[in-house]
Parts: sequence; C-alpha cells; structure tokens
Amino acid sequence: MSPRLRIPNRIPHEILADGPKVVEFEETAAEFLEAKYAIATNSGTMALFLVFRVLEQAGKNIIMPAFTWRSTAEAAIMAGAKPVFADIDRDDLCLDYKKVRELADIEAEIICVNDCFGCPADYKNLNNFGLTVVSDSASAFGAFYNRRVIGARGIHCFSLSPTKNLTANEGGLITCNDESVANKLRVLRRWAGRMTEFNAACALEGLKYLPETLAKKAEIARGYYRFARKIPYWQVQWGIYGAGHVGGRASTWKDTIVVLPSKQERDGLRRHLEAAGIETRVYFTPAQRFLKEGQYYAGDLTVTEDIFLRSLCLPCWVGVDQEYVIQVMQEFCKLSKNPPRRAKKSLQLHG
Repeated sequence: MSPRLRIPNRIPHEILADGPKVVEFEETAAEFLEAKYAIATNSGTMALFLVFRVLEQAGKNIIMPAFTWRSTAEAAIMAGAKPVFADIDRDDLCLDYKKVRELADIEAEIICVNDCFGCPADYKNLNNFGLTVVSDSASAFGAFYNRRVIGARGIHCFSLSPTKNLTANEGGLITCNDESVANKLRVLRRWAGRMTEFNAACALEGLKYLPETLAKKAEIARGYYRFARKIPYWQVQWGIYGAGHVGGRASTWKDTIVVLPSKQERDGLRRHLEAAGIETRVYFTPAQRFLKEGQYYAGDLTVTEDIFLRSLCLPCWVGVDQEYVIQVMQEFCKLSKNPPRRAKKSLQLHG
C-alpha cells in the first residue's frame, strides 16, 4: 500500500511572495541603482500608492504632470490626495519647473515628476522648490542624470510591466535612502502590494540583459532620427524624443515619439502605417481626461494638449523590423509630397 501524500494545511506565503527571490531581486536592483533600499511591489501603480500613503498625503495636493500614464494621478487619488496638474517642457516632455512655479499659491508638500519615456526630468530645477520630490520613473530603469543612475537619489517608483525595458512580467520597485521610509513601505506592502517569487525571478533574469537591451533601444531610436532628419519639414517641426541626451540626461529609450506639424498629419501617418500592418500608439492621453470634475486641479496645459494631439509612438521594441517601418514612412512622405532627402548636417538628438 503506497503512503498517503501529506498536504500541509497552510502554505507559507514566502513560497509564493516575499521569498528569497524577491529579496535577491531587491538587493541586486539596489546595487544596480546605487540606492540604499529597494522595495519590490506588484506594480508601478502600487509603488506610487504606497509612497503617497507612507508620506501621509491623504487630503493633500500633489503637483504632477498630466502628460503621463493615468496611473500617476490614480495612485494619488487612491491614497486620498488630489492631483494638481502642471504643464510639460516642450524639449523633454517632462514637468516644466517654470509651470510649477506658476502654481505657487497651491499648498502642497510633494512634487511627483515623471521621467517621460525614460528621459529623466529636470531635477536640478525641480528640487529648488523646497518640496519633497517623488519620481514616477516607470520607464527610466537604467537612465542617468548628471552621471548618476536614476534611483540613486530621492524616492523613485519603477514599473516592471510587460512593456518596459526591464520586465518582471508584472511588478514594480521603489528605491529610497531613508531607512524609516523603507521600513514603513515594507510593512504596508505586506497588506497591499507584494511581489511574487515568479515575478522576481523574471526581473532577475532580465537584469542580466538590460545593458544590451538599452543599447539596442538606443540604436532603434537613432535609426528613426536618422530617417526623420532627411525630411525637409520634419527637420524643424518633428521632435524625436528618446534618441539621445538632453542636458546631462541619458534616456532609456523606452519609447520613441515623433511629433508632427499637425494632428491631421499625425493621424494620416498612423493610418498609413496601420494599413501596412504596423501598430502605433498615441502616448499619453492627458490624465485629466480620465478624471471627474473636482478630482483634480489643472493649471495651463497648453503644451500637454498640443503634444498629445501631434505625437505618435513608433514601434521600438527590440527585434522590430525597423527597415520595413521606415520604408512605409518613406511611402507616406512621397504621398505627402515631402520626399526624403540627404540631410546637410546632423541635428541635436533629444532624449
């Protein structure tokens, strides 16, 4: 007679979440990002929510951009705070410190910045307001600001979702250098946002190849830039974001965004690419469009609305057939009577 299989009445949660793989990932990520503490979570949204809760933002205003994934604002609302939207800078698409200054009459303790498309925000100026800066660095794992990796200073929240350069299949990460904050985040995480062992194992494997991934993404962005600078009117009116460096900032090239002269032209290019079987995305729909009246306050968002209406995210995943995408864009240019030409000189890259 074969022995009966003994099944425990309770499986320790550490087998599935918050186990040795999660600890290993946190330690490895902290070393990579030059941070004292790294706290893994089940999503980037949850990472932001936990930070806002630990910093006791319920009932308070949080200044942030509207040109970002809606989770930034929703995490604040989940934590009981009110998003206050400021406009973005046209050069890097990150929060414009001059527009934050215009909100001086708004009482707030926190500025939540967004490292848009993997390009670090203007931390030098944004840190001059005397407010705590929390970074939505969802797309910036591996980015640099003034030769320091993003995550080394301040509080940063990363996303490890399937679309990111470093993915855990699903997950998030918080880095900070304050032991008290880190301890509070770990306690709250146990009730609201644990990472599973499977997700941690995925992230650890991805970290091995992240430098190679970032190098490939950079070359893809530069490939689009080399093409765009051959188009007569694109040279001045198109911006390629994520293709290089801006003021000591190195992007992760998570997305490559093109900004066309008009919404009509943007939509025309998108339809032309779609007809050729090429998917594109419009990033980002301004966050206030998803919220109800009274849930937020918005300053002047002129640049946010303008970039939203004219921008398009081109296919930029590792392994994309970029030659085919560019060929189809060349066809669109000929139909638009703006054929490609040889550029006379190189233009500055933007990231």
